[in-house]
Amino acid sequence: MFFKMLKNDLKMKKGLNLILFIFIVIASVLVYVSASQLYIQLTGEERTVKSCSSSDLIMMFENTEEKREEKLEIISQSLTEHEFFGDFYQSEGVTAEAKQFDFERIDEDDKESFFEKKQLITTLPRECNLVYDTNDKPFYVKNGTVWISHKMRDVTGSKTGDHLKIITPMGRAYEFEIAGFYKEPTAIYLFKYFLSDDDYKVISADFPVKTDIFSVYTPEVNNDITSVFFSDLRNNHGIQIIDGWWSRSTMSDDYVVIFIITFSMILMSIFMLVIILMTIRFTMISALRDEEKEIGMMRAMGIDSLRFRWLFVAKYIAFAVTGGVIGIIAGIPVSYRLMHLFAGGITWPPLHELVLVGAASALLMTSSVILFCLFIMRRINKISVIDAIHGENRGERFGKASALLLHRRKKMPVPVYLGLSDILTRIKRYIFLVIAYTLGGMMILLPGYLYHSVINPEFMKYSMIYSYDFFPDFSDEMMKEYEKRENAENKFFWDIYNDDLKNNGINAHVDTYCYSGGELYTGGRCDCDVYFNFDDMSPIIYSEGTAPVLENEIAMSSYTARNRGIKPGDEIEVGLNEYSGDKLHITLNKKKVIVTGLIDMIEWASPYLIMGSEYDKSCINGKGYYALNIYSDNKQAEWNKMNDLFGGHVMSGEEAIMRYLEDYEIPLRLFRNVVFAAVVFVNILLTVLYMNIFISEDKSEIALQRCLGTDDRKIRAAELFRMMTLTAASVIAAIIISNSVGARMFDLLFGAINLSGFRFMPMPVLTFVIMPAVSLLTVLIPSLIRLGRIDRIDIRSIAEE
Repeated sequence: MFFKMLKNDLKMKKGLNLILFIFIVIASVLVYVSASQLYIQLTGEERTVKSCSSSDLIMMFENTEEKREEKLEIISQSLTEHEFFGDFYQSEGVTAEAKQFDFERIDEDDKESFFEKKQLITTLPRECNLVYDTNDKPFYVKNGTVWISHKMRDVTGSKTGDHLKIITPMGRAYEFEIAGFYKEPTAIYLFKYFLSDDDYKVISADFPVKTDIFSVYTPEVNNDITSVFFSDLRNNHGIQIIDGWWSRSTMSDDYVVIFIITFSMILMSIFMLVIILMTIRFTMISALRDEEKEIGMMRAMGIDSLRFRWLFVAKYIAFAVTGGVIGIIAGIPVSYRLMHLFAGGITWPPLHELVLVGAASALLMTSSVILFCLFIMRRINKISVIDAIHGENRGERFGKASALLLHRRKKMPVPVYLGLSDILTRIKRYIFLVIAYTLGGMMILLPGYLYHSVINPEFMKYSMIYSYDFFPDFSDEMMKEYEKRENAENKFFWDIYNDDLKNNGINAHVDTYCYSGGELYTGGRCDCDVYFNFDDMSPIIYSEGTAPVLENEIAMSSYTARNRGIKPGDEIEVGLNEYSGDKLHITLNKKKVIVTGLIDMIEWASPYLIMGSEYDKSCINGKGYYALNIYSDNKQAEWNKMNDLFGGHVMSGEEAIMRYLEDYEIPLRLFRNVVFAAVVFVNILLTVLYMNIFISEDKSEIALQRCLGTDDRKIRAAELFRMMTLTAASVIAAIIISNSVGARMFDLLFGAINLSGFRFMPMPVLTFVIMPAVSLLTVLIPSLIRLGRIDRIDIRSIAEE
């Protein structure tokens, strides 16, 4: 009986069934992809660490052949004797400049991402930090070939079979064939080139300086211990580290992008599921109205069991099960594609795990549809035997009068009266359509708001960069020259750069601060970054409180402060790395300080402490920038002077911002555009479905109006006015909810990446022009097409009572 009922349901209203089935398939794919991305994010790091034997810390030292073995022995002995460090492994490579690598496809004038990272030539690791190809398979390097990372592939546009030339310091050029691409989960600040052992011996002989890499396991991330360790090597043994990073830190740009996309996809999946359930409810209630007479007669005969009710949901169960299966089949390649785009560096889960995730998401989808259908089937309880006698619940035509009375609305156009009267009289009929259109509008607004708010100069303030009028884009030769000047003049890079601007009469300045390490003890010990000696603290924006001034006053990043219950005016305990009296040694001094203000910042790995303007005792690890200003009414002229001075190696503010945010821009733009296209498609199908149902249910009323001489244009106008009014209400609701509830949800989202106080940037064109226009057009055009059916409705369509 179940399959007979299913077959009968599928034959009736084929167009509506097709649209509903498409909706369920789209929702199933979206739910599965969202679930798989969430699963990958939750388990990816642990799986990658296990399969790659990833170390916790990577340290790089440059050594000439002279006393190299002695220095390696000192480093190894220091690591062994230090109780914080566990097992470690040493490997070798040679570093080179970006200009020494000649790729076939890279644009020589657009190498920003390429130049930003160090270049290391080495051999395949064999003990830790193992690497695999893009299919998670082991590989080996043949003589004459080179393997590069998936990140480098994206930057250079390289393909398998391309050729790469490497020019050594001796002037020799070696050409290699790119044999493949590997996943790089640990060296996020480094581009590595893997050669065969034989090729490496030949090419490394041309490099007078070797790079020794120590991969170290540690129990936790602790910048203070590593800083002291590096300082001891430098001061006691003359060994200078050239670079070091925590290789398993999850707070990278890639992690942030993946997290934002995953959260947004889950949100869109929920929206889509709600739209599906609202559509199912409407179609089910419509079907129950059509079958009221038969249902009442069957209940009068005593047939009212659960099996009887199952017959009415046969179609929806079949759609949900089939859609779930299709969701798994179609979702797996989509998931792999998204992993390629957003999670290329992690080890992917095996296929059977993705299938299990798909089965769980399909089960969730199917059970949600079934339970919702059974909930809607409670309406059968309201159908009585009397309904069977009178027919279609119209035995008595007494009801609440319309809120609009025609004789009191003599100046109101007939279409407007008919449309408003219908909406106000049967508001329950349309409430779920309004919800569906509202969710569609929100799905246009929220990804658009997200893109505009992140790819925006204002977003830079969360990294404590308050203005970006220019940015130096120096070549390797220029940076080498500045490094020489740093050593000769005993100044930091930014100080020398500001001197050059001033000496050449350029009205521009880079505002800088000094940074060091420290500890926060209030609420539990944690490492923190300490900023002090600001050129000018006035640009800093405080979400609460005011700027610190005195030596014992600080401001701090608001995320940790709020999580630990720290407020402006509180006294907290911190540890600051400060010079001793002779300026030769560094000690960690515990102090009580007063919090004067909180700053909304992204805490990439640890909270930030901003010291008062009078504080100057901390050791200086380096200098950072927070504002790059051109002080002139004609900024372009000053920028041109600057560009001439530095040989064209100065970026505009817009170029600098796009470089800074490039890891976010492409995935967020892709996500915004895909969601926009999906909403347009879904809105059109949704309108076609509802218009078919409305016209079918209103057939008797439309036929009666035509028989009474009402012009067809007025009937169409009334139907169209009703749909446009509902859409307009949905647009208003979408704007209000997106800017209140939606904004709060994304504030919580960014809180998960250690940023509090995130706010959507105003986007009036999207809010008041694009989204309303798209919503109205995707309803207007299908409605006009479907209203052509009115011509075929005549007196025979009036139901007999």
